[in-house]
Amino acid sequence: MASKDFQGRFNSRLDISECKFETAGSLKRVYTHPDMPDVVLKIVDPDRTSGDARLKGESLVKRTNPLGVYRGFRRELTQYLILSRRWNEDERGPPPIAVPCGLVSTTAGLALVTEKIAGDGDELAPTLEKLFEKGAVSIKHLIAFDRLFKDCMDMHVVLSDMHMRQFLYSENRSGRPEFVVIDGIGEKNMIPLRSLSPYLNRRRLQRARDSIFEAIFARYPALKAEWTGKQANASRPELESKPAS
Repeated sequence: MASKDFQGRFNSRLDISECKFETAGSLKRVYTHPDMPDVVLKIVDPDRTSGDARLKGESLVKRTNPLGVYRGFRRELTQYLILSRRWNEDERGPPPIAVPCGLVSTTAGLALVTEKIAGDGDELAPTLEKLFEKGAVSIKHLIAFDRLFKDCMDMHVVLSDMHMRQFLYSENRSGRPEFVVIDGIGEKNMIPLRSLSPYLNRRRLQRARDSIFEAIFARYPALKAEWTGKQANASRPELESKPAS
């Protein structure tokens, strides 16, 4: 039997009402931990679930999964474990995904504890979607976004359902402009083709990146011209290093 000390430290449920609400997606809600402001808690929205931690109206096929609504947590943890084998933080800096720290029981169900990607002050860093809607996307954001996808391709990181809201922008985390993936991490398909094939995964990531770039360029044509010029110069190092006249 667990000791009282263990029960007090690790086996007591965290009251979600004491946690600061940060944001919500279609399925999950995100809170800042009351005692650890540098981590967030991801919970599955209780309004979307039945009493046995399954999604309301879930198909019979999905109901055969014994993890229920927590299968997304397993995907995220599995992808991080795989990435940890390949990613050298001393050489490359922090990984391209928010680092999961563990699991904790709350009054709203099990929560996945992950690194908080902070912006200014204690607030969450802005998503690419928010920057896009505010007209704040610049060339530095495109460079950081492109680097994120190149890292994911190189390290065979599988991402699912890639949308602008899944990527947070920070200049505080590593001291340089970067985007970090906070959701849709890991293989969702029943037959994990992209986990098995780096080629298929790279092709899917390229399509997703290009689609998001196209949406940005459609709204900001001047940014497309700047990006295209920068890419052309990058292919000719003598132009990149040539001082402006």
